[in-house]
Amino acid sequence: MDGDFRFELNTQDRDAELKVFGEFDMTGVLRVEPELGRLLEAQDFDSMLLDLSGLEFIDSTGLGVIIDLDQRARRGDFELSIVPGPRHVQRVFEVTMLSESLPFREPPPAA
Repeated sequence: MDGDFRFELNTQDRDAELKVFGEFDMTGVLRVEPELGRLLEAQDFDSMLLDLSGLEFIDSTGLGVIIDLDQRARRGDFELSIVPGPRHVQRVFEVTMLSESLPFREPPPAA
């Protein structure tokens, strides 16, 4: 693992999309949280798609961000959908049993 992390956060109409790439660990969380916090504070979206398909690795701090988003969504702040990550990333969700409670959905078909 090389420690690379990047993200794309976009909003269009009332939809937000957060795509994460690389390693979603403490370093990644520290990079994404300020921008994600501004978006959540503004509350100018109704749904969020969290795309994990570009992840290479996730640890407990990355999981914490996802759990926080899910809790906010369950309070009615917005609707959350999660595109699963690669098999080895999804295994983390299975081992922690989060795969049973988080709103995973199939990725859209490739164009």
